[in-house]
Amino acid sequence: MSNVKLYKKLPTLDPDQFNAWSTAVRSAFEYHKWSEYLLPPTHSAEYTSAATPAMSASTETTPTPTGRDPEIEITTRAYLIEAIPFQMYSKFYGCTYTYEIWEALNQEYSYRSRQDQLRLELELTMIRKMAEENLDQFIERFEKLSVQYKDQNPNCPSDRINSYFLLALERANIPHEKWSGFITYLGNRWPELTERQLHAQACSYYAFHIVPDIETAKKDAQVCAAKAQAKKEQKQRNANNNNDSGSSQQNNNRSNSNSYRGNKCNNYPRDKNAYCTHCKCPGHSYDMLSRASCGPQAASRA
Repeated sequence: MSNVKLYKKLPTLDPDQFNAWSTAVRSAFEYHKWSEYLLPPTHSAEYTSAATPAMSASTETTPTPTGRDPEIEITTRAYLIEAIPFQMYSKFYGCTYTYEIWEALNQEYSYRSRQDQLRLELELTMIRKMAEENLDQFIERFEKLSVQYKDQNPNCPSDRINSYFLLALERANIPHEKWSGFITYLGNRWPELTERQLHAQACSYYAFHIVPDIETAKKDAQVCAAKAQAKKEQKQRNANNNNDSGSSQQNNNRSNSNSYRGNKCNNYPRDKNAYCTHCKCPGHSYDMLSRASCGPQAASRA
C-alpha cells in the first residue's frame, strides 16, 4: 500500500460546493507535503529572482519566496490550476504564486458561500413534493439541495435537515397523499435518524400507507368515468330512438292519409287525364264529384 500514489489529480472546482472542494485541496497538498505553498511566505519581500507575471509568455523561471523550491512552486501552481475550469481563470489572472491563486479563490467563493447559505436555507424551507414526481425523484431533488446547503454550513445539525424534509412532505398538499401521519409513524426518534435512514422510512411509509390510497382513488375514478360514459351513451340512444319513433309516426300518418285518399278516390269516376283539386289526386276532376254519390257536392245539388 505504500507504493500507491494518491491525489494524482484534484477534483474539478464546483462553485456551489467550494468548501468541500477546498477541503479536498488542503488534504491533497498535505499528502504531497506542499501545505506551505498555500500560505503566504513569512518574508514576502525576499525572492530568489525578479518577479514576472504568472500568465505571461516569458520563459524565465517563476520567482519564489526565500526557502521555497522553484520547481515545487511551478508544480503546485499547475496542480491547482488544472482543477479550475477555464471560464474561471479571470478570477486569478495576474497571480504569480500558488498561495495568491488560493487566496483569490477563497475571497471570491467564500464570500459567495456566505451569501448562498441564506438563499439555500430559504429554498429548503420552501421546497415541496410535486404531484407529477414520485418519491424517489423528490428525494433526489432534496438531496441535491441539502448537499449544497451543508457545504455552505458544515456545522448544520442533521435534525434541522430532517425537519426540512418532513416539512416538505407534510405541506405538499397532493390529493390522496396524506403525509400528516408520517411524523406519528416515526415517533420521537426522527431527530436521531440520519438522512439516509429518514429517506428509507419515507419510502416504506409511501409504499404501505399512500400507494394503496392512490390505487383505490384511481379505481374509483375509472368506475365513475365508466358510469358517466355509459349514462351519456344511454342518453344518446334514447334521443335516437325518439327521433326514429317520430319519423315512423309521421310516415304512418302520411301513409294512412294517402291510403284514405286513394280509397276515397277509387269511388269517383275515372279519367286518366283529369286531376282533382279537392282530393289532390289524379284520375278524376272536381266536377266529377257532383256525379258521385259520395262527393261533397252531391248533397247540395241533389
